Amino acid sequence: MLDHEEFDPTDILNGGRLVDAALRRGVVEALIRHKRLGEPIVEYIDGEVVLTPAEEIPDFAEELWQLNELLGDEGRGPLS
Repeated sequence: MLDHEEFDPTDILNGGRLVDAALRRGVVEALIRHKRLGEPIVEYIDGEVVLTPAEEIPDFAEELWQLNELLGDEGRGPLS
């Protein structure tokens, strides 16, 4: 059980770095999922809605590996 007197939320936030990395990982995993399933993504670019085909979505495998390493999830595979 968590001892609230010892809990310091700044340990989790670490200046926002870990939160940013976790959010980025979620986006990267979603992009990888769309690419694998052949589904386009919708982006908002310069005031316009743009449909980007799956084959134009970059490969984020290396970035996902780096994010997992940063977040302490080295064994976590894509989309696990």
